[in-house]
Amino acid sequence: MRRHSQSFRRPGLAGLLHLLILSVVLAARGEEFRFLEPSPTTYTVESTIGKHATDERWLRVARPGGEEDFLEFGDRIVLKCRPGFDITAIARKRGIRIARRLADNLVIAQAANARGAARLTDRLSRLPGITVACPIRRRPLNLDFPYAPFPNDRYFPDQSHLENRDGDGERAGADINVRSAWAITAGEGVTVAVADTGVELDHPDLRSRMAAGLHYNFATDTADGNPRLIPSALEAHGAGVAGILAAERGNEIGVTGTAPGVKLASWVISADSGQTLADDEALMDLFQFRSDVVSVQNHSWGHAGKTQQPLTPLEEAGIEKAYTEGRNSLGVVMVRSAGNSRVNGENMNDDAYPSDPRVIAVAATGADGRATASSEPGAAILVAAPVRMAGGLGILTTDLVGTNGADQITRLPPDEGREDYQLFSGTSAASPQVSGIAAMILSVNPRLHVRDVQQILIHSARHFDQDDPDLRVNGAGFRVSHNVGFGIPDAGTAVRLARLWPNRPPRESISLRHTDAFQIPDAGLRLRVSGANLPADLRSLRALPTTGIHPDRPTRSLEMVHVGGGLDGSLPDLTDKAALIRRDANDRWNDQLAAAGAAGATFAVVYNNATGSRKCPGGEALCVMLESDFAPIPAVFIGQSAGETLAARLATNAPTSAWLSLDSARRDFHVTDALACEHVSLRVRSDHPIRGDLRITLTSPRGTTSVLQKLNDDLTPGPTDWTYHSAQHFHESSLGTWIVAVTDEFANDVGSITELELIVRGVRITDSDADGLDDDWERARLGGLTFGPTGDPDGDGYSNAREQVLGFDPRVADIEFRVDLSQWKTGRARLSWPGVAGRQYEILTGDSITKVASRMTVVDGRFPETEHFIDSAALEQGYFMVRELPQQ
Repeated sequence: MRRHSQSFRRPGLAGLLHLLILSVVLAARGEEFRFLEPSPTTYTVESTIGKHATDERWLRVARPGGEEDFLEFGDRIVLKCRPGFDITAIARKRGIRIARRLADNLVIAQAANARGAARLTDRLSRLPGITVACPIRRRPLNLDFPYAPFPNDRYFPDQSHLENRDGDGERAGADINVRSAWAITAGEGVTVAVADTGVELDHPDLRSRMAAGLHYNFATDTADGNPRLIPSALEAHGAGVAGILAAERGNEIGVTGTAPGVKLASWVISADSGQTLADDEALMDLFQFRSDVVSVQNHSWGHAGKTQQPLTPLEEAGIEKAYTEGRNSLGVVMVRSAGNSRVNGENMNDDAYPSDPRVIAVAATGADGRATASSEPGAAILVAAPVRMAGGLGILTTDLVGTNGADQITRLPPDEGREDYQLFSGTSAASPQVSGIAAMILSVNPRLHVRDVQQILIHSARHFDQDDPDLRVNGAGFRVSHNVGFGIPDAGTAVRLARLWPNRPPRESISLRHTDAFQIPDAGLRLRVSGANLPADLRSLRALPTTGIHPDRPTRSLEMVHVGGGLDGSLPDLTDKAALIRRDANDRWNDQLAAAGAAGATFAVVYNNATGSRKCPGGEALCVMLESDFAPIPAVFIGQSAGETLAARLATNAPTSAWLSLDSARRDFHVTDALACEHVSLRVRSDHPIRGDLRITLTSPRGTTSVLQKLNDDLTPGPTDWTYHSAQHFHESSLGTWIVAVTDEFANDVGSITELELIVRGVRITDSDADGLDDDWERARLGGLTFGPTGDPDGDGYSNAREQVLGFDPRVADIEFRVDLSQWKTGRARLSWPGVAGRQYEILTGDSITKVASRMTVVDGRFPETEHFIDSAALEQGYFMVRELPQQ
């Protein structure tokens, strides 16, 4: 377990935040050692602080650069001799155990401890014939936590998606924490293409970002990236995307982009009046255009409509070439918006563009981190980004110049230039934020493959909406939902991870098929009821679901309680009960289900009323309870007569129990190849006459369920031949039984599944315990196979699954405990350090290095970085120390 502390003194010169990092224990001169590296080098071992002060395996040696500049020498020794000398005899004569033989004249020897290794190395370095004698060593890991200066762009304080904090610096909601990344990079050296309606190349907040010779209109086949200058929100779409991605920083006007150091290429894709796309031959050319120069492509557009639309052969060819040959075979990073038709019941899984495993699909959230009412859900969503400020307004970005653009901002002061900016939202505004983060990732590590960028985004993401009922932990310990994927990336964390990220090994894929046709049970979602003298027609009732939590597995049989409309504030205690609710006249079923859940109900049954509404008729009609995505409990909708009969029965206190069940056709795939999963896909062929009637799920051996298709109102047949993709299973083990369940949730039209194919992609591992950790890695790093992927032996907040991917040592906290104090804005500073959730950190102050004893505050830890804001008066106190408190 880590026990860390670090101290700072603020110089007395007012207005400066240059800090002197001081150790708690003053160094005293210690023992000197001479090593051959191969030149003779002398080191002085001084008194130390921190984790390895008493660790016999490591010996810390200070260097001239101060406390941050050090080496740690271990308990093993590298020995090399000249030709003609027998290094084995030299070792045997001195009782030295050889641990590894690397060559005839090069070995690694094992000493009892680090100090003993240093002393022995000193003696060996003086022997004739020895050319190298030095202990193994570790160097400090520099992850650069500081914040970049507050930009002087006029509207940056309103850009809460970049930094969402109150006046004191405390978090006020979701953001991508971009100033943490800007301390390292703003995307310099990376070119990003915006494939959209065109970008005004001479916009005052964009002109300096434009790349020469890379703009193109693929609809007209001309070298021109400008939009049509027609007053229109549609024509201003590309301008809005470009501003979110790359508007100039520090020019004292307008806004700043996510990655204001990148170069932009404007690619126009809209033809005719802007209502149609360029043809698929032009799109094929677009996807691979200048892929030697363009590293990232942003696509804030997709297919329109509810039917499944695959890539055309030409589009497929263009995307595949960009993925396999672009960027010197590392692949062009393609970022796509997930789509904005959630309220219509649409799902991103049905759009071949964003669901493709070769791209990064991005959802949209509000300032609270919850997916917006329009952002489409989907199993293939990787991450999300905030697109609304507090109060529900869109985020600020560039518009077409003058009166040509959307010109929607009415809340800003009527100063000159106001018309050059607009409010922008939807997943179109989320995608360029992630494109900007991807560009900054490649800026610091251009050797990364597309897969590496995808996984860095996963590892840097975090969830702000803890009440998302779909949020769960997959089998590798990563929190994921169909609404926002793995969460909202922290740009600073992503950039720091990119600097030390080891490229993932080559990806392999395995596939299994079922070619035997099987019938899909009709009207499979059922309310089951039991009780004395219950009429037969009430024992199994046809039902339709909400758009939120679905009873894919049978619920428990529970006592049913009738609560009427359920919104009068007087609900009884419904703990471990099923609530029977009458449909509200205004269809406020999301509020009804929230009230029932707050009263303790496990699930709810809503029955129809006589009047109905435009969206759903009354009486015996059944409808899906739309816009109930975030209801806290599963629920079903039944007809009026059945509901009223049940209500009348419950009024007599007749004991009645109910449960929800799903009659599904199931097929199992038994996977015997061990992969650490990345994207998992399911190809489905069906002869069902109405695709929208079907629900299709895929459950991994670790119990994580991907919802591939939900009940919707697509009336076309199928899926005739569609491949669904899921990102929900990243880093899980592929070993074991994968379960496909197919349900027909609407009555009368019936059909079959004619073929299924499971495709699992990932990195091959040896995994006898099927936990997603490579057995050899577990034995070498953990000494056995008992810890599992979610374990954290060193207590640094990084699970074993993360440590394996990152190449970290799971027994040693790899992230150095360093404290940074950076100016947040005038009169306010940000103290930050590597943190762990569930831990507490004490901040102490004092007037000298030997009297840092007065407690300022205690801060709850956040992973991977914890912070505290300090005003200018507190800074004048002088010295600061941060230390982790012992766990109770």
